[in-house]
Amino acid sequence: MLKVILAVSTTLVATTALADAKKDFVATDNSIETRICVTAANGTVPQMNKAVRSIRPRAATSTLYRLVANKLSCNGYNVGDWAMQAGNLPVANKINSYRNTRVEIIDIAAR
Repeated sequence: MLKVILAVSTTLVATTALADAKKDFVATDNSIETRICVTAANGTVPQMNKAVRSIRPRAATSTLYRLVANKLSCNGYNVGDWAMQAGNLPVANKINSYRNTRVEIIDIAAR
């Protein structure tokens, strides 16, 4: 009975460790877009800032973030969603703060 409990607990620990392991994404080419996508998945916020600034070094960083957040897709996902799926929440939150959102307000009292 002790062997069964030990085997089950070892399996649970190993499964939990595998689930917590961060995925490592590797670029297939050297384009700016690919570097930004890989950084969004694997990098830190300062690394993401550097990658975004590499698009046009003299432009305002906020303008570049808006461009990246609203126009760039990584493997069919918006770059912010891509970072979120990769588990990189700090970078995903930074990118998503620059996404355009559409808000529609309907005045139901005017009807």
